[in-house]
Amino acid sequence: DALDENMTQAKLDRQRDIVRNERRQNTENVPYGKAELLLPGALYPPGHPYHHPVIGSHADLEAATLADVIAFFREFYVPTNATLVVAGDFEEQETRRLVERTFGAGAAGPKPARSTPAPVLLTEDVALVESDSVEFPKLTLVWHSPASYAAGDAELDLLATILAEGPASRLEQRLVLDTRLAQEVSATQQSAELGSLFLIEALASPGADLEALKRETLAVLDELALHGPRAVELARAKARAEARFLRRMESLLARAEAVQAYRHFFGVSDGFQLDLERWTGATAEGTRAVARAVFGAHHLDLRILPALELESAALDTRPADFPRKS
Repeated sequence: DALDENMTQAKLDRQRDIVRNERRQNTENVPYGKAELLLPGALYPPGHPYHHPVIGSHADLEAATLADVIAFFREFYVPTNATLVVAGDFEEQETRRLVERTFGAGAAGPKPARSTPAPVLLTEDVALVESDSVEFPKLTLVWHSPASYAAGDAELDLLATILAEGPASRLEQRLVLDTRLAQEVSATQQSAELGSLFLIEALASPGADLEALKRETLAVLDELALHGPRAVELARAKARAEARFLRRMESLLARAEAVQAYRHFFGVSDGFQLDLERWTGATAEGTRAVARAVFGAHHLDLRILPALELESAALDTRPADFPRKS
């Protein structure tokens, strides 16, 4: 039975409460979790599909009506907007009959319109300061980056490894081991279909100057963009990327999901080798060019400060014109 024929107000209210509680547990009540809620609105303009957190706001969740949910289902949960992958040890003809019997009666429905916003780039550096019930300040720097499977996406995965994976990584060396400005640091290429984000997050050491932490971080990025990765760094990052890919593909579910993605992005079902070669085929010069293009653009500077420090000690860790937000 279709959801639109069986959805009731009681079911909607129950699911709404579940999602609102999930938001509280996974973001609002998690140390530094509010960053996940702040970044979309600061990085994407109104009207862009990524302008709001995926989980939504409490106000939006409460405002959703039964009619809204049914209309959404009828527009997007239709056969013309879906693909099916069957994975495992199965007999093809019998499986085709099962698929036809299970899904064949569903009306195709109109194909929903797809949003194709232009790529987003910041026109100036953006700075935000927030307080939270945390013990240490945290610095997050974010750049817009190439979309999933686009040129440069895989190179940024490699750059994330070179920058912050393991004690030999550049940011770990500079921020944690040498200057001791940070307790821990991470770098991530958050790939998404309409555009990605590259994040560097540094948890400050006790008493550390956040401006110094930022300067050292940007200095490491400048060095990488200027000279590119060393051969040993790139080889290590490629090896780790290949190992992660092969471990992920040990899962039957992961292979099924990969087939879905390859049909969408590559136009073929068997895109495993094409996918792997995005990382293993990367060159030092190509990786340097991506670093130069991404890290040379404007970025977002988000600082999460302990609540008691926001209006006292935190004033000494930001420029005079740094905006305040309580």
